[in-house]
Amino acid sequence: MKAKFRKSLRTAVSFLHRWTGLVLGLVLVLAGLSGSLLAFDHELDGWLNAPMLRNTAGHCAAPLPPSAAARAVQQAWPGATVGAITLPQAPGDSYRVQFKHAETTANEAGVDACTGLLLASRDRDAVTLDRAHLMPLLLRWHMTLLQGKTGREVLGWLALAWVALLLGGLYLAWPRPGHWRRSLSVTRGVSAFRTSYELHRAAGLIAALLLLVVAGTGFFMGLPQLGRQLVASVATVPPDARAAALAPLAPGEAEIGWDGAAAKARELSPTDATLVMLRRDPARGVYQARMRRAPDRVAASPG
Repeated sequence: MKAKFRKSLRTAVSFLHRWTGLVLGLVLVLAGLSGSLLAFDHELDGWLNAPMLRNTAGHCAAPLPPSAAARAVQQAWPGATVGAITLPQAPGDSYRVQFKHAETTANEAGVDACTGLLLASRDRDAVTLDRAHLMPLLLRWHMTLLQGKTGREVLGWLALAWVALLLGGLYLAWPRPGHWRRSLSVTRGVSAFRTSYELHRAAGLIAALLLLVVAGTGFFMGLPQLGRQLVASVATVPPDARAAALAPLAPGEAEIGWDGAAAKARELSPTDATLVMLRRDPARGVYQARMRRAPDRVAASPG
């Protein structure tokens, strides 16, 4: 009876594993290729768009403060709302300023960190493969399938299906005691089908742990609230600093501004952390500071 049940279970898992793999295969290949390029996003985008993302004179010993970058954009587009500033991460890098203005489709500008001059701008949301928009397009595809929040959630569920696919594969490929060597080897001189099967089995067993980490983190990135709820069911989850909110500024109370937020973030962060980005969220009364030691975040009050 047990043998019959195990055979039926194995047949069902094999069927689901095969068809889930076929359905997910194209998405996983495209996500893997885009992710491989995005691992070098800073270098590739800088190479493709040097006039916008590199200072005109190269490295300067004392870059201007973030407020100078915001000011350059607001001078070019009076009334523009600056939402985020990415700080120079390597010698010669410019500031990257994300903004909104009704009279332009551009939403990101490069500002020379040495002189404060506006270098160039682009629309990060444009769906085009030219050099100015290639890397932002790949990022949006990788994170949202170009479908915003809905696409991000779809990817989260696909990542969960990938976890199930991997667990099913482990169940099917897990060797009996004493057969590990055979399961991790590929027989020579057999049919192409047999070679492909053994290669798939060996590669899956070797890479399973890494792939489970990738799939699991993809699930948490796509469905963060559900992920937090699952973790909270078995462990204590600290409050999300990104959800911090403060009362609006009192009349006459001054905002700390971009430079004050940068100083506060550095003050509150570990000494070996590097400030990567500042984001202003006036609706919640905070600045968010993203540090290089991901996923550390520090929220600083505008007051």
